[in-house]
Amino acid sequence: MIQFLDDKGLSLVMQDAKDNGKKALEILRQHYAGSEKPRIIALYTELTSLVKRSGEYVMDYVIRAETAAAALNSVSENVSNSLLIATVLKGMPDSFKPFVTVITQSDKQQTFAEFKAAL
Repeated sequence: MIQFLDDKGLSLVMQDAKDNGKKALEILRQHYAGSEKPRIIALYTELTSLVKRSGEYVMDYVIRAETAAAALNSVSENVSNSLLIATVLKGMPDSFKPFVTVITQSDKQQTFAEFKAAL
């Protein structure tokens, strides 16, 4: 594992978790996952710029959106169901326009799980 760490990651592990693999892993997760402003902005950019690729399955696209939202949630940035649904709808191709219209005009507040089932 030492071969793959940068100097800062290595020094963190050597100082705070010598001979303790579980603690070392937690330290490295915190160090590399980070919750600094540039990372948070990058995660929001990733989430809000999602577009369903040509030939991509809808569920693969939805999983990409969920993964981006989960990354934001892991750094204490709450991504609401409404924001996640709006992001997914925004990235859908024109062939989904009728579906987008039905979802956006509905008065019912949907959870993301209900949205996926409708999709």
